[in-house]
Amino acid sequence: MNNKFLEYFGQSLILSLLFLVFCSQAYAQDKLAIPVYFVTDRALVSNASTGEDYGDTQLDQGKVNFGVKNIVLVGKDIASSGSDRITGLGWWAPSGIAPANQRPVVPNSTFTEDDMISKITEIVLSGDSKRPLILFVHGCCQPFKDSIETAANLERAFEAPVLLYSWCSIGPTEREYRENELRQRGGSGTFYNFLSRLEAKVPPEKIVIVAHSMGNRFVHEALKTRQWNRGSNSACPKFRDVIFACADVNAGDFAKDEHNIAFSCDRLVITKNNTDPALMLSKVQRGFYDRLGAPIFSLNRLLAGNDAEVYDIENLYRGDHKLPIPVLVDLVRNREGGWQRKYGYFQKKPHLIEVR
Repeated sequence: MNNKFLEYFGQSLILSLLFLVFCSQAYAQDKLAIPVYFVTDRALVSNASTGEDYGDTQLDQGKVNFGVKNIVLVGKDIASSGSDRITGLGWWAPSGIAPANQRPVVPNSTFTEDDMISKITEIVLSGDSKRPLILFVHGCCQPFKDSIETAANLERAFEAPVLLYSWCSIGPTEREYRENELRQRGGSGTFYNFLSRLEAKVPPEKIVIVAHSMGNRFVHEALKTRQWNRGSNSACPKFRDVIFACADVNAGDFAKDEHNIAFSCDRLVITKNNTDPALMLSKVQRGFYDRLGAPIFSLNRLLAGNDAEVYDIENLYRGDHKLPIPVLVDLVRNREGGWQRKYGYFQKKPHLIEVR
């Protein structure tokens, strides 16, 4: 009897151990941690119960915080990359059933501005020569936690370092849109000043600027100001790509500034989706003026400027406002050569391309 009990006990123990090993391996395969570097004009709150590090209080104009935070993505296997592009990015795969006890490659920390820019410069200049720095500006109504998760997904998709500019937008409430407009307007000078300091260390030709929704207003205003300050210098360096994704920007204002904005970049890209519900609502709130990301009546004027490439993503993102990450990856990495595009691209008019 005792021998039978010991036999069953031993078999159960072995099966339990095998199960734990399987779970540990599955955990490692299903999770990827990415250290995301960020700049924010939000005040530090360190609210462990919500996972927020920075809240809804905006710092005084001109002041920003700098740091890096490891973000764990589920269902993203680090082994699937096999690319030299991720060298030096500090990605790591949490393993076992207690990943909190493991040490990340790049610990969560805060920086001074000089230390932050120095670290970013080192990552950019020591990596794959084709690998750019993605400067990402998120859209309206995103708290810090959501914006940094979006940045981590961008880095995974691009296999390139992403620097998040997280402006102090507030989450969805009845007053969020108007309040966020005021916060964006008040923080535009802070963004321009940081961009100027960044490009003094990281060559602009290594930088791709990606903005989403209301975040595009920062980029619009910054590049317009940059041209005002440097327009007489024909040798002024250009950013590699500037992408206005789902842009909540007045299309008429942009059309007037299009040439001046194009002065600062080697390629200027706009995504177009006339079914974007957020942009339709913004249009109503802003006096029925076309939004750049849904230029129903302004398209021909934008195309006539001959400075921007407009990509119609309506077939892929009908009724959706989310950041079209796979399309952006296609557009950026296709310029590097050797990239198999996910979608088809069809020229409909000069400077107008349909994506499907």
